[in-house]
Amino acid sequence: MKLLRLSPQAQAVLLLVLAFAVTPQIHAQYFESVDSLSTVEEELQTDDSNFTFTESQLGENDDITTDVIHINSSTNVYTSQIGWTWSAMWFKYRALDNAYNDIYMNGVQVNNPENGRFTYSTIGGMNDATRNKDDVSPFEGNNFSFSGMGGSSNYNLRASQMPAGHKATFSVANRNYHLRAMYSFGTGLSKEGWAFFGTIGYRWANMDAAAIKGTFYNSLAYFLSAQKVINEKHSLSVATWASPTERATAGASTDEANWLANDYQYNPYWGYQNGKRRASRIVTTFEPSVLATWDFNINEEMKLTTSAFVTVAKYKSTKLNYSGTNPHPDYWKRFPSYNYDVWGRDGDYTYDSDAYWAAYDNWQDERYRQINFDELYFANTQLNKIGADAIYWIEARHNNHLMSNLSSTYEWNVRPGTKWSAGVQLLSNRGSHYRTLEDLLGGQYFHNTNTYLVGDYQETSTEAMYDVNHGYQKIIEGDRYGYDYDLWNQ
Repeated sequence: MKLLRLSPQAQAVLLLVLAFAVTPQIHAQYFESVDSLSTVEEELQTDDSNFTFTESQLGENDDITTDVIHINSSTNVYTSQIGWTWSAMWFKYRALDNAYNDIYMNGVQVNNPENGRFTYSTIGGMNDATRNKDDVSPFEGNNFSFSGMGGSSNYNLRASQMPAGHKATFSVANRNYHLRAMYSFGTGLSKEGWAFFGTIGYRWANMDAAAIKGTFYNSLAYFLSAQKVINEKHSLSVATWASPTERATAGASTDEANWLANDYQYNPYWGYQNGKRRASRIVTTFEPSVLATWDFNINEEMKLTTSAFVTVAKYKSTKLNYSGTNPHPDYWKRFPSYNYDVWGRDGDYTYDSDAYWAAYDNWQDERYRQINFDELYFANTQLNKIGADAIYWIEARHNNHLMSNLSSTYEWNVRPGTKWSAGVQLLSNRGSHYRTLEDLLGGQYFHNTNTYLVGDYQETSTEAMYDVNHGYQKIIEGDRYGYDYDLWNQ
């Protein structure tokens, strides 16, 4: 009987597939140490193996959505390749949503407990501060967590682990931002046991320079970290960071709109006011975070890492709303195709053809295919004269949360090649979600009623009210209306 003989390269690939497919894990975790990598893995590793996507790459919270699940690389051959080679194609790790990808910082989890996701825009513009991290594949043994189904990453934000020296970066891009400038400074670990690191960055694009017409981008990022190595057993570190951002989002439309505008990136969310461009959908975010870590080397075999994390997130997104004629330029009745009956019913085709070409000609004018803010202001100011409700306004949707998380992880090197780890995590999160009136566009107020029902019911009747608890509610700029609730997670 002949035995099948495999080449060394084929054997290495087979072992990698088996190791990836079968990786048992229990808690406390047990895994064998690896002293060397296979030849295949060594060839795939590069100096650029660690990287972080910024908000501009993710397009986070835009209506033109892009899902990114695994954004990092590691010594695992599969993880390394999808994290780097396939990043431009927005590869989904095992087709799982990024709610299944767990993100840790100094061993404490920082995913939003409401939706399970980590907001990468919170570390946007801090590339030099977020390069040092450990990445593991699903169910792979590690020393900071159970690995998520979409993999896990642990960012090391200790100042002593940051590069020493000065670094300045200036970039030009054709994505959400047009210009980017960054400066980083690190001291390394001094003889007295101190280490400091800081980085600051700014990303910018106005409506004239942005890749998508009608958008803009303003984002400041900062990161500060300090560490004190007290002795061989104890070390304390603290880090704080934030990336306050204001940006205009782009919206998706139909093929007909893209064809009429002769722009495959046609954006219906902006228009003109007094001859100047204005965006209707603007996202404002600010999420300052603080992380404190205590490293306790009990002895040569045992280590305890305890981290406390607190973040205060402020998120606001605006939107044009109305109770009159639909003001959006890509409203379906404004398209040339609206003038034909798709079911083939008999009609006045001469009239339909004339209306079609009239609509087509209108779409060749940029003022027609974008929001006309001047018309909205004119309509509201005319209604002010008779004491009537405004019919156009800008609303703002708020999603804020206050999260605190305490995590402690114990590691024990039982013997060479064998390690146990155990941990505990305590989390508290309060999410506040509500809607406010941002801008009345020249109007004075409106009442929170369903105008579509006013013809069947009286305007002051409970049937026409959106909120029966507040009755016939008059809404002015800054008021909360529509919804207002809190969610608690522990």
